Amino acid sequence: MDPIIPKPKPPKPYTVEQFKKSTDTLLQGVYGTGKSSNAFLVDLIQKELDKGIDEGVITMEEGIKFLKERKNYYDTELGKQEGEKKRMPPAYGEEEVEERVNFLDGGDTEYNSMVTKKYIELGGQEGTGMDIDKFAEEYFPKMADGGRVNFDEGSPGKTDFNRNPAGANQFTGKMKSIEQIRQIQKDNPTFRPKDFRGEGTLNKPELGKENYKGKLLTRDDIKRGKAAGIVFPTGKIKFKDTRGDQNLKASQFYKSSQGSSISMDKINNFAHYAPKLKTFLTSTADTGPLKASVNRSAEGYDKAALKIAQKQETLLKEKPKNYKDLLIKENYKAANLSKKANKELPKGLKGTLGYFVVNPDTGKFTLKGVDRAKTFAGISGERREFKNMNPSERVAFGPTQSKVQGLIDLVKSKVKDSNPMRASNAPIPQKTKMNNLFKNFKIRIPGGSAGQMKDPLGGPDLIDVKKLDKNPYNDI
Repeated sequence: MDPIIPKPKPPKPYTVEQFKKSTDTLLQGVYGTGKSSNAFLVDLIQKELDKGIDEGVITMEEGIKFLKERKNYYDTELGKQEGEKKRMPPAYGEEEVEERVNFLDGGDTEYNSMVTKKYIELGGQEGTGMDIDKFAEEYFPKMADGGRVNFDEGSPGKTDFNRNPAGANQFTGKMKSIEQIRQIQKDNPTFRPKDFRGEGTLNKPELGKENYKGKLLTRDDIKRGKAAGIVFPTGKIKFKDTRGDQNLKASQFYKSSQGSSISMDKINNFAHYAPKLKTFLTSTADTGPLKASVNRSAEGYDKAALKIAQKQETLLKEKPKNYKDLLIKENYKAANLSKKANKELPKGLKGTLGYFVVNPDTGKFTLKGVDRAKTFAGISGERREFKNMNPSERVAFGPTQSKVQGLIDLVKSKVKDSNPMRASNAPIPQKTKMNNLFKNFKIRIPGGSAGQMKDPLGGPDLIDVKKLDKNPYNDI
């Protein structure tokens, strides 16, 4: 029986001041380390900016403006100093700092990068109670040739207290903070210690690239976490049978989106190319036939795309602070997900990995990423919503499409270099295109010529629209 896991205390709300202090510390790191660490630090700055926007404490514009101001401030202050070794100006929030020591002196960029990363992991100035120079001097002393000394012995003459309370040394460059360990456990509440080490039932390489999360924690991380009061579940894992829940969700989607379930056969699946939102009415223009083996490869993408679509829907419904910025961000995520999946998944899925782009001003959902030629409607066919079909027509749709697709597959297998296609994908004759242009187009012209109009392409002054409408597809 699994132990009762106590609920963690709710974290303190994220504030603008936290954003500014965190990003400013990271920005100082960019100045204090070499180019090898810049990408890492810039990525952390981006994550802090995303967090600030997600928490609603700052907008994209406000965040970028603050970073530009701090960068200009550092550039200006450092530009006033002469010589190779320069002193970093006071960080954000510091009132007055006299005789600030050189910011990680020396050209050892590997050493500077290691110290900066560790300093950030432990919470920066707020978490360590000192600026980065003092932190480096205290826990990462250097010899003249760049080596680190006295980690095992402590400083001479000081043996009555722990000289290294944080446990930082040359072997702990990647050691996680307690808060990081707590968050990792919170994100994976069912993981056992072996799972966190990448060796358990729920997390191991055999589960494949999509499901294996890697080695999240070390034995030492787990040991320190337990000492800090973090509870890691133990005992046998009991798997819940979720098939009933999945069937219920599928049934609810089919009823809401298309009226009822529609299926083809074991070889060809009735595939949905748009994310399966209950509020989106599926049609012949966003569904199509896919080989069952190929369709299964898209399951991971379908889940991720649906998650983004649901987030877009929630943002529109609840309209939190900066929701338009957040919608733009979700639009980008959706497009990027589809682009990446098209590169990594089987070629047969290209043009079927749809996603929604939502207009932040109007709230309109627009389906992107779908090749119309791969749908049941085809290039020129009519878009019909399944929910608006009568029940008997909807029931017959799947079996009918199975026969059509079976015939296409048969011709492809028997006739070399053949390209059989649905009628809706066949090229449209030019004359038919012209007829379609004027279909149902009637204008009353003064003088009583009802049902007639001027020919915009020249020719006779009057065209009898009724005659033109009689047989608009006379070439097919």
